[in-house]
Amino acid sequence: MKARDNNKQHFIPMAILGLLMAIVALCTSCIEDDTSPPSVDPPIDIKEYWSLESQGLVLETDGETNILYSINTAGCLVNNPDIDLSSYTMLRIDRDHLKLSRDLSISDLVLTRLNHLPEACGKGLIAPTNDPTVNFDFLWNLFQDHYAFFELREVDWAAQQALRTKVSEDNIVRTFESMLCPLEDGHVNVEGKRFTIEPGIKRLLRRLNTHLTGKDKLDTKEDLRGVLQRKLSQVIKTYLGEGARMDEEEVVYWGILPKHPQIAYINFLSMGGYGIVDGGSDELGTLNRVLDEIMEDLEKAEVTEVIIDVRFNQGGLDRVGMDMASRFFDQKREVFSKKVYLKGKFTPTATFHIAPKGDFRFTKNVFVLTGPVTASAAEVFAMSMAVLPHVTFIGENTEGIFSDVLEHPLPNGASVGLSNEVYSSPDGTVFEGVGIGPDKKENKVPFLITSDFENETDGAIERVIASSQK
Repeated sequence: MKARDNNKQHFIPMAILGLLMAIVALCTSCIEDDTSPPSVDPPIDIKEYWSLESQGLVLETDGETNILYSINTAGCLVNNPDIDLSSYTMLRIDRDHLKLSRDLSISDLVLTRLNHLPEACGKGLIAPTNDPTVNFDFLWNLFQDHYAFFELREVDWAAQQALRTKVSEDNIVRTFESMLCPLEDGHVNVEGKRFTIEPGIKRLLRRLNTHLTGKDKLDTKEDLRGVLQRKLSQVIKTYLGEGARMDEEEVVYWGILPKHPQIAYINFLSMGGYGIVDGGSDELGTLNRVLDEIMEDLEKAEVTEVIIDVRFNQGGLDRVGMDMASRFFDQKREVFSKKVYLKGKFTPTATFHIAPKGDFRFTKNVFVLTGPVTASAAEVFAMSMAVLPHVTFIGENTEGIFSDVLEHPLPNGASVGLSNEVYSSPDGTVFEGVGIGPDKKENKVPFLITSDFENETDGAIERVIASSQK
């Protein structure tokens, strides 16, 4: 059995590249005019330029070569010199706007036609360079333009400009660390050839260590991976035993508690990876076949309570989590909304709903187990489940990193990720930075605690069992 290490940032590069798919036919489809003589072909050297401003992206295409640029207030650089564009669902809203969508994305993306390539991406293009000041400026302005949570995380970003005069090739990594680590945001990262900056990991380990003692204390990400594997194995062995079932990719475990046959247990380890079978990919199709199998087992067993464990789940795709949640919905409901931050303003808010799905839906008592490791798309799943009257949360608050990860390169080749979206519950609550979890004191149970390892028990599951026996 495997504990998964996923969050939205692992899937976002596909979204960033995918958002421009189907532009293969862009030149021919967008220059055609119903009033133009059909015998007139477009010039072979024609180029088109499209902007996705909210993401800081510009596309230059001639139908054969497709150059993607990253652009912010500091300037413009090549993100990808020739994106391999494949099929994508595209709807031309009008001559100057394209709407792109895909099955695995919950949001449509609208591209706007540009009359010409921005000057910053032409003559002013930033060439690849290790110049520390150029890289400092690009990173600082990338966050200034797109990062949504400076105020929430109590960081004075303008004050970080003072470091610009002191940055050098020797200290640039330490400089970036001093700028970014105070954010303590698990969706912020910088990854270079010889370094990785992850501002959220110290806060996460600090939270997880609260109830751990001695040799159980966590110092590194490797320690965390080990303890998650140990915890998962213990939970499956203690509460499901030989009756545990799993999908082919071992991304979900489920079964009926043998000593408490009225209770079913489902552990979604990730919000992605369900469709990677035999080298192919059918994410939603495979996921929903697995969900059908799980729901059939629940129906046959006539259980009255279901535990859904997302304490090990570090995220993935919102669409996957929404499909999971749909199996527990009694009617169509609003579940959350989100908006994108750009230069002090927000895009219009998009609202999302979930409707019941599948032949059998479980609408009796559902207990959702959450904890500090629960992150990203797993938190969106939790927020969606929170609207249901038959759902109770047990455990700890989630990590508090709901946004998709916006990724851009730096001139030195490093990759930067940041949070640029604000998710809200239907009543307008923003859980970024604080997470979502149980309200009642009696339902607040540590995910990792030394006594659970010593006794081979799990406090949250025991809490459900005790509640069921009342």
